Amino acid sequence: MASTLLEKGLLYYVGYHVGKTGLPKNKRIILLSNVFKNNLPSIYNLPQEYLKEWGEPKSTQRLKKLAYSIATFCKNAKRKSKHNIEQAIKDWEDDLEWLYNEYYLPLGFKFKWPDTELW
Repeated sequence: MASTLLEKGLLYYVGYHVGKTGLPKNKRIILLSNVFKNNLPSIYNLPQEYLKEWGEPKSTQRLKKLAYSIATFCKNAKRKSKHNIEQAIKDWEDDLEWLYNEYYLPLGFKFKWPDTELW
């Protein structure tokens, strides 16, 4: 399934922001948990084809989309100058670890978990 490219995606619209001016970890975790467990909000006029990529609440597809989105943000940031983005990278990596320990391991998901290493 080809991914729909948007200027701003679901995580942006639900308020997920990292880095120096981003949300504290406890608020990011609440947002990520809500995205994983609940129906996606349709109020942002995101294309239906894009929303379908996220799958059903609590599904493999939903967790995989969340994890791979965050890993991609992190990898893309690492490819750029690291000046002023170290905190964002740390936040993304912390959030990936939290998703892994909170949902991936306990719920027995089997897809390949993304990493954020460039090599």
